[in-house]
Amino acid sequence: MSKIFKFTLVGVSFFAFGFFMRGTFWLPVETRIVLQHAPALGSERLEPVVAVLKEPEIIEPSPVEAKFRRPAYQTPAEQILKLDQVASRNQRIQGLQNMVAEWIENDPALSVAEKESLQKAVQLSAQQSGRVPAEVLLTSVIGQLSSGEIRSAWKTAHLDSPMRAAIFSELIASELEELSPAELFETTDGWTPWERSRYSDAMLSTLAKTDLETAVQWGIGNPDAFGADAIRDLFVVYSKSDSQGLERALSQINDPRARASAIEALAARRVMNTEAALEWADSLPTSEEQSLAHDAIYEMTPRGIGVSVFSKDGFPEVGKVVRSENGLQRGDRIASISENGAEPVDTFGRSLGDIVDILRGEPGTTVTIQLLRSDSTSAEVQQVEKTIIREQLYFE
Repeated sequence: MSKIFKFTLVGVSFFAFGFFMRGTFWLPVETRIVLQHAPALGSERLEPVVAVLKEPEIIEPSPVEAKFRRPAYQTPAEQILKLDQVASRNQRIQGLQNMVAEWIENDPALSVAEKESLQKAVQLSAQQSGRVPAEVLLTSVIGQLSSGEIRSAWKTAHLDSPMRAAIFSELIASELEELSPAELFETTDGWTPWERSRYSDAMLSTLAKTDLETAVQWGIGNPDAFGADAIRDLFVVYSKSDSQGLERALSQINDPRARASAIEALAARRVMNTEAALEWADSLPTSEEQSLAHDAIYEMTPRGIGVSVFSKDGFPEVGKVVRSENGLQRGDRIASISENGAEPVDTFGRSLGDIVDILRGEPGTTVTIQLLRSDSTSAEVQQVEKTIIREQLYFE
């Protein structure tokens, strides 16, 4: 009986010791720490301490993790400025191309097809930059983007560039949708006369494609802003679409240079009826303008032997015959041409432009032509020589 009691006592002791140790090793670490210090803290502070120890620890990102964070948004101006600081020209151009390619992809107004087309243009700018600066080629792409912020940043970045006239000209089409020609022209204050003339000429021709009437009125009101060729070209376009309107506008043109350009354009339009064109020239108010119109008509009407030619089998061949009295026939092949007794010029294999230049000449001069003419009734080819006096050719 005493042995049973001893074994029971030992078992109870081990059980009690195990229960005590359970609280030390089985509880969570933080709870064990608190229990070990519980007498010092006091039972009333036990729960708050446990709560504090169980709060998650906030860990700041390491420098390596911060390195891979997404960079902050940069404005177009900031992007361009950053690339301006690149010393290598090739690296800078590559950076500009990548930047413009990104702008294209992020433009919500462009369709997929439009984006693909513009991306190809960016790629071509890398191949063609030896002839035309890459900045100018990229400007033609930027001009098709919808962002006014990008265009403004691009212009600002090139305000002092030697390419500014060409760069600004590439953006005219998109800017005319928002600003008037006068407002755009004001941005060139301080430029050289050549730069301003180049820019204004480009603006005039661009405006004429979309709003011809406005272009004409602006050109008339600002004749000193343009080169003579630009005004004349504008009036030529206008005369084709509305020659009567240009005649009416002529009364509003006071600048002599602009009037001369308008008269030349009208003369070119009327020249297909030579007699009517000459009557119109005689109706102009001053002898100077009459003479100008006559000269323009004279220059516009062809002078020569009165035939049209085309290339066939290496020879220039006669097509339409305007003057039957010159003795030429349709189908005649021109073998050689000589002027005023000079050595004949062999025509076989020569360009058609060269042949036409030789055949044309001032009225009253002569040209001798060697022809190869096929007999209509046989397979024989005859050589025929014709000496022809050039004339002014008039149309009816």
